[in-house]
Amino acid sequence: PDVSDDEKEQREQGAVGRQPVFLLPTVVTGLCGVLVAVHVAASFMDAAGLRQLTLWFGYVPLRIVAGFDNPADWWPLLWTPVTHALLHANWEHLIINVAWLAIFATPVARRYGVVPTLILSVVSAVAGAAAFTATSLYDGRFLVGASGAVAGLTGAAVRFIFQPLVV
Repeated sequence: PDVSDDEKEQREQGAVGRQPVFLLPTVVTGLCGVLVAVHVAASFMDAAGLRQLTLWFGYVPLRIVAGFDNPADWWPLLWTPVTHALLHANWEHLIINVAWLAIFATPVARRYGVVPTLILSVVSAVAGAAAFTATSLYDGRFLVGASGAVAGLTGAAVRFIFQPLVV
């Protein structure tokens, strides 16, 4: 029987060995896994535990102003501009961020590697926190979610994703 070239290629690949379950770079799979693991762990907390988690790891710009009255309020500003990206408000928020992370972090990771992808994620999360500060310094609201990091990875991917592949 006649076999198409695509079918021949699929048979040859199957003969070579098993294909991975996830075709994402390891760093992207790891980032997605960490986001999901943190949210699953948080889903087992009671309301008081969730408040404490958000208080200690969510980003609150009002701490900048409150720190003038009580310098101890500034301490969480050392880690929360990054750790807020690990928390999500609900499952929908998490799923959307993980999907966009998988879509746009993949080309960045394949092009630049693990360390630059992680650095860009952290820098973009901090930039997201800075933008949130600029728009809501006195509101007393919390920032949670990886949207800032995902936006930075999206911007990096858009720079080259539509360019022709040079071999």
